[in-house]
Formats: sequence, structure tokens, C-alpha cells
Amino acid sequence: MTDIKKLLEVLVERGPFRTTTQKLVSLSTGLVGDDSVNADDAKNVGNAIITSMVGLAVAEFKFSQKDQVRNLASSTYAKTAGGERIELDPQHLYQRILIIGVGQIPLTELLKYELCCLPTSLFNNYCQMRTGDKSELIHHFLKFVPSCIVFQLPNDLQYVIDGGNLLHKFAWPKHSTYSQICDMYVRHIMANYTNALVVFDGYHGSSTKDEAHRRRKGNEVGATVAASPEMRLTMSKKAFLGNEENKQSLIDLLDKEMEKKGIKVDHAESDADYKICMNAVSHATSIPTAVVAEDSVFQLLVHYANVRHSNLYMVTAKNKVCITNL
Repeated sequence: MTDIKKLLEVLVERGPFRTTTQKLVSLSTGLVGDDSVNADDAKNVGNAIITSMVGLAVAEFKFSQKDQVRNLASSTYAKTAGGERIELDPQHLYQRILIIGVGQIPLTELLKYELCCLPTSLFNNYCQMRTGDKSELIHHFLKFVPSCIVFQLPNDLQYVIDGGNLLHKFAWPKHSTYSQICDMYVRHIMANYTNALVVFDGYHGSSTKDEAHRRRKGNEVGATVAASPEMRLTMSKKAFLGNEENKQSLIDLLDKEMEKKGIKVDHAESDADYKICMNAVSHATSIPTAVVAEDSVFQLLVHYANVRHSNLYMVTAKNKVCITNL
């Protein structure tokens, strides 16, 4: 009975029968294999290799990696879209074109043209778009209008919280369950925001923030996980959130847990910044509202805020700002 109990505990924790995916899933880690994983068909793969040997001399036959069995371990890390990182050094390109041009093309004529396929002011050597320092804009605004800084927010505020920023707020304890991770966020909101609406980004396709997402996750991208409340975390937080399917799964779990506690949740189709701003401006028509966010939401609030409505605030890690006083 003790052994049966242990077996049942493993099955309840891993939840293998709750997933709807048709792909291979590891019972121990929850990793989901991609379409290339064929370990469950190893016998047929081996027979196909043997069949391909028939009629060939030993020296003529070559083992091809693409014909061999691929297991779940081979799909742990994702590759870039093209399968490799393309490095483009504008300085080397400039030097090569300059050497070729000397003696054949006048230097003044040569320098009239772009010496790189992508403008270096917009892209780095790895063909990644450079990021703008939008978060600095709020600090420059406050230098000109210091009176908009507030030290005490009014009571009975409607809070609109940036869910994407919320996900990165806490460190995740190692080997914790996804239920425990969700509970950590729920307790934080209930303790600090009495009337909250959390707006999450959507990860259902391409969006204007795809380049920002690629830049943030770098090369640390975890495998897809069939996350369930009882499943335990088996990778770093950065690797888990670097996979957009994992991030959407966690958001779906958070949605259910938050609604159980009476916390309102809204989902954007892709980037949530505009939806956060519109929700805040809408609530501010009838009740003082505070947006808990960072970055570009500030610029949107400044643009869309109506000074005739109730006070609209922005709460960042460093400041509390009354947008309608700007």
C-alpha cells in the first residue's frame, strides 16, 4: 500500500492525464517534446536505418543524424529561427568595401552609400534592434514638473496592474510547484492593492514586442512545459519565461487563482501597454485610479489622460506620480 500511495502521489503531482497535447511529455519534469521527437517510435526508426543499409558496401553507407532517434533531452533548448546566430560586424564590412573601392571608386562617391545592410543606429552586430531607454523619460518629466510627485496616495483607489511587470517582480523558490508560485503573486496583490485589475500580455502570435522579447530572453530558453498546479519547477525562472508558451500557461494558471480570490483579470491580444492605459483612463472617469507599471505606459498615460476626470496616478518602483497634474 505504501508503494501504491507513492505511485499515486507522483501521478497526481505530474498530472499526465490532464494535458490535451498529442506530443510526448516527460512524467518526471513535464517537458513537452517538439515534432522532431520520435523516441516512442525507436523500433521503426531502427528498422528504417537497417533497410537503408541493404545493398550497400560498408564504406558507402553513412549514418545521418537526421535519421536517428531524437529524445526529449534533445529538445531542451530552442534554437533561433534560422538555426544559427548571424553576426554582422559593420566595421569589418566597412574595411572590406573601402579596400575594394580604393583605386576604382572615388572615396567621396563610396561614402555616399550605406555600408551595412541594416542601419547601425537601429541594429547591433547580431541583427537585433537596439532598445530605446524609454524608462528615462519619466525622470526628465519630473525635473520640469516636480509638483506632480505625490508621497501619499488617496484611499479607495482603483489599481490597474501591468501583469507582465508583475511576473518578473519575485524570485521563484527552487523546486516549488506552480500552484505555490501563483499563490505568491496572489498574496502580494491582496496585501497591497485592495481593488485591483491585472492586465496581462497575450502570447498567441506575433506582436510589436517580439523583438523586445527576443532581446530579453537571450539564449536561455526553456523547453515547453505542460504546466499544472501540482507540477514542480525544474528550470530557472528566466528559462521558463523565455518560452512564450510557458509564459502563457502560467498566465492562464494565474488567471484562475486570481479570480478565485476576487481579483479581476484582463488579457490583451498581444502587448498590454495600450490596454492598461485605456482601462486606467476609463476607470478614472468615475474613481481615482493608479497604474502600477513601468516603461512606456507612462507616455501613453500622459497622452490619453483627461485632466477633467478624477486624479490618475502612476506608481513605479521609485515614484508615485499624479498624471493629471503634469
